[in-house]
Amino acid sequence: MQSELMSNSIDLCCISETWLRGDIDNSLVTPDGYLMLRKDRAIKRGGGVAILCRKDWKIEEIDVRGNEYECLWAKVSTTNQDYFVASVYHPPTFDYCETAFIDFLVNSCESILATSPNARLIIAGDINKLDLKSLTQQSG
Repeated sequence: MQSELMSNSIDLCCISETWLRGDIDNSLVTPDGYLMLRKDRAIKRGGGVAILCRKDWKIEEIDVRGNEYECLWAKVSTTNQDYFVASVYHPPTFDYCETAFIDFLVNSCESILATSPNARLIIAGDINKLDLKSLTQQSG
């Protein structure tokens, strides 16, 4: 019965605006049958990002240099494929240079592809008017 439930459920989920804080344990917000990584907003209320995946998969956070943004990178390994997943939140009002954030995303992808040329990349989240045209032009 459990495997039947897993086959009809969500395999991978990127969440933005989690509103979680360090004093809230993962076990309180992670559904049964899932693993969760998260990056809480450090200073202001709200924000934050998380990645959930099936418990029978492996998930590990990737430390990406220069990540001062609400962006969480993880490697998610299924039984037959690895995925590099970013959960991002670009708020409607932000206190950083938008092009620097785009450069960070492009550089993150290039860094992953340099070590894993056949990597499958997923970037998901709430991007609130982020210039995606610029992102796709820079990343090809």
